[in-house]
Amino acid sequence: MTTHDWPVIWAGPEWRAEVSAWIGDVLHAKGCRITGPIEQPRIQFWSTQLVVPSDRGRVWLKQNNAGQSFEAALVARLAELAPGRVVEPIAVDHERGLLLSPDQGPTLRGRDGGTAADWTGVLAEFGALQRQLSPYAAEIAATGRPGLRARDTPAYVEQRIDELARLGGGDPRGLSREDAAAATMALPELVDACTELDASGIPDSLQHNDLHDDSAFPSVAGAAEVRRFRRRRVEPPVRRAAHRERVDGASARHDAAGSPGPLSPATPPPPSASPNC
Repeated sequence: MTTHDWPVIWAGPEWRAEVSAWIGDVLHAKGCRITGPIEQPRIQFWSTQLVVPSDRGRVWLKQNNAGQSFEAALVARLAELAPGRVVEPIAVDHERGLLLSPDQGPTLRGRDGGTAADWTGVLAEFGALQRQLSPYAAEIAATGRPGLRARDTPAYVEQRIDELARLGGGDPRGLSREDAAAATMALPELVDACTELDASGIPDSLQHNDLHDDSAFPSVAGAAEVRRFRRRRVEPPVRRAAHRERVDGASARHDAAGSPGPLSPATPPPPSASPNC
């Protein structure tokens, strides 16, 4: 199955019926009832989502393509390793990579992108989550996503530039000749940044690569959430040029009231409210 097959599958009636039946069974087992039509707000080549109205509030179903299907298992494991910091799934189908989660309200984009204080809290909380997860690199990797050390990143990026440039402009993943040349020219800066990072002593942890105003959102408790777990790895927290090249994501809460100091022990904020189902 190619990347291009997934949008076709997700738009088809067979997939929709199969997944809708799974959602219905899960919610019924938890004492919830679907109260209206299930909507599919978006289909991308990397994932799709369904929005399900229920008598306990909206829930979201997400499925990624095969290369990122580990997300469901990762989210479930993070909920165990860092309770109160991540959105706990309602249910996960590990074999198919299905992730069912409670609705978390509007994103920061829906609220004018959030304030500087919102984003200070988001970044501080994700850094705290990284510190909390740093002892669990093996457990996170066991969800299906291999790690990427700082020292290995330049070679990885160089290989990916070549692979994506070979795809050509007709593939949505492809790099144009100009973009591939620009990325190659930036490799020495990446090497320097990764060398500095590797020597810093910062422990390996989970790294985010999709942190924007439509991924973070206020919760009912006044904190903020980070959602969308598409690309992620177990690797050192990145800074400077390395941040532009390295990949991956997680879902974290933040407490806008304050932020832990550098490498200080993380104290989880209280979990926000969510439907019982």
